[in-house]
Amino acid sequence: MFHQRERDLIVRQIKQLAALVARVLTGKMLAPEAEEELRRSTREMLGVEAELLGALDARSAADLLARSERIALYARIVSAQAEVRARTGDAPGANEERRRALQLWIEAGLRGPLDDEGAAAVAALEGKVARSDLPERHRAWLAKRGGAR
Repeated sequence: MFHQRERDLIVRQIKQLAALVARVLTGKMLAPEAEEELRRSTREMLGVEAELLGALDARSAADLLARSERIALYARIVSAQAEVRARTGDAPGANEERRRALQLWIEAGLRGPLDDEGAAAVAALEGKVARSDLPERHRAWLAKRGGAR
């Protein structure tokens, strides 16, 4: 019963995050406001300050979040941060966020199966991130699942 409630909560949070991302991508929200909303979403949805998670490497952040669903939710937030940076012309920052998002998706996949959305996110990000920029355990996971590149 508890597991189903937690899953329902995560699904609701994903929908809220998707609405936020849509506002960001359609230009209905300026970058500073979007960044603040993403930080707030991290705190409210995951119960951890965005600054703390951002200071940790992907594996440590995943360890802190523990469950694959929570890691995947954070990967979605980081992907949204990458889009905000890309919209503001910060290509290096966007690339770094994409790399981190991919690492987080992989960490979620190492802890449990990814849903279709997660698999699609990995495929999309894998085309934008050089494997050489990933730790060996992430490259091994990608190779095991048969990713291109």
